[in-house]
This record gives sequence, structure tokens and C-alpha cells, in this order.
Amino acid sequence: MPVINWQRALKLIIVLISIHSFLLGIAMLFSPRVFTEFFGVASKGQFFWQSQSGIFLFILAIAYYLAYREIDRSRILVNFLVLSKALAAVFLLTHWIFFNAPDSIALAAAGDGIMGTSVLLLNIKSPLQMRG
Repeated sequence: MPVINWQRALKLIIVLISIHSFLLGIAMLFSPRVFTEFFGVASKGQFFWQSQSGIFLFILAIAYYLAYREIDRSRILVNFLVLSKALAAVFLLTHWIFFNAPDSIALAAAGDGIMGTSVLLLNIKSPLQMRG
């Protein structure tokens, strides 16, 4: 039976989540109308809040990348990633259930939930390996 390198798996999922947040940030910052219309949440008028979400996603992508880079020394940012994904999933599900958001919002909630849960489980399986 092959041995699973949990640390490597954790680092891989974290860097993929960072890239995901970065790409979403680009879409929200530079094409908010196209992005929101594609997912059925188009807004009439100004797109300030959607563009601001793009900046927020860039900040998260940086924090997630730092979690990836500093994983041998600290798991604080890994825990931050899990918390941010959990809060995002709850926020999105709340809007889907109570505010009649389109089904794409439920799918986004599921995606955030899966990402956060994956990191949580891999973080539990992967021991903290302090550098000399």
C-alpha cells in the first residue's frame, strides 16, 4: 500500500485554492458585469461592490499563498483558510435559502464547503514539521 504524503497533499490543495481565489478576483475586478451575469446574479447600475469583492479575493489569495509557503512553520493561516471557507459557505447558503439567490450560489457554497473541509481534514492528517 502506498504511503500518502499528507503534507504534500495539503500544500497542493492550498495552492490550488489560492489560484482559484486569484482567478475569481481577476474576474470580479476586471469584468464584474460579465461574471455576475454568467452566474445569474447580475446587478443593475454600479458594479462597485462586485469590483471590491475582486480586491477582497486578491487579499485572500495572498493569505492562502502565505499559508502554503509558511506551512512548515505555522498553521495559523491554514486555520484562517478553513474559517474563511466555512464563513463563505454559510453566507452563500443563507442567501440561497432566505434571499432567493440563484442555484449557482448554492453550488458556490458547496465548492467553498468542499475546499474548507478538504483543507481541515488534510491539516489534521498532516503533522506540523518544524524546520531546524
